[in-house]
Amino acid sequence: MSQFIKEHSPHLFILGSGAIGDNISAIPAIRYAAENIFDLRKFRVMIPPTLRFLFDFLPEENIFYIGKEDQRVTTEWVVIRHYDLIPSTLHISAILSPMRMPLVDYASIKFLNMILRKEDKDYPKPNLNHVDISKFNLPEKYACILVTNLNKNRSLPFKTSEKIAKHLIKKGITPVYLGRNTKIVDTFNQTQTESESPLGFPGVIDLVDKTSLEEVTKIMGGSHVVIGADTGLIHLAACTDARIICGYTTVSPELRIPQRNYVDNWNFIPIAPPASSCRFCASELHRYDVNFNKCKRIDLQCVSTTLNPERFIKAIDSLDCEYREYK
Repeated sequence: MSQFIKEHSPHLFILGSGAIGDNISAIPAIRYAAENIFDLRKFRVMIPPTLRFLFDFLPEENIFYIGKEDQRVTTEWVVIRHYDLIPSTLHISAILSPMRMPLVDYASIKFLNMILRKEDKDYPKPNLNHVDISKFNLPEKYACILVTNLNKNRSLPFKTSEKIAKHLIKKGITPVYLGRNTKIVDTFNQTQTESESPLGFPGVIDLVDKTSLEEVTKIMGGSHVVIGADTGLIHLAACTDARIICGYTTVSPELRIPQRNYVDNWNFIPIAPPASSCRFCASELHRYDVNFNKCKRIDLQCVSTTLNPERFIKAIDSLDCEYREYK
């Protein structure tokens, strides 16, 4: 174990990012610390209240809530933030970026100054038996399309979502739109951006802005498949056994695909641009002054070669038609 961890007590781990995916990817490190490093009396975790259900391995006395109990954090606690731990003098800082290494490894280095063993990297799988989604009147067979649209290179284009939905209807599968249309903070420049979603049409169940995170997790867990671009809800879907089809553009899927049931790529179909296309700029460029939510290329080649309906439809058709209940 690192000297950094041993020399301080007690600790407060803070999930400092507003991004759902980044926060979820940090949970394996926190779970490992709770089970293998710290006496529970010696550390706390500060989290958004909406993510509490993913931390069922921690008792309530080990939780602080961001925005509600900041005043309880005093100087007696050694604060370790998701993005603030590793000093710049360490050589690993040269590659320490969530755009250039797997998210779980990034979080475990930032929090614990170590990389977890493969068997400790699984995403959490919360118990959602208490969550009632009957009010949404979902049919027996449905598929989730993640339609939150914040930036062109990491969102399903409207036409793609619509064509996927129409294809699902032809297959006897009800499309369910999920996501948000509210103002969302852009984690690159910390500005608020208005999100928009495609208009629904007959045969589509539109649940945009109508679910809690617990509800949307259970909905995705019971779906035939979850379809979307590389966003936070993909990581939330990976906290269930749902099949996932995900499109990647600016970041390599090798750095984003979560581990579930001790297996990489389990029930997961990644869609990425071909080698001949412009792709993975955030993973491959050795620059830190680029906002990859924006692109100077007018043609957005990574989007046109990846986030098009034909590739998703082909992936959907490759799945068997068996419907699996959420467990």
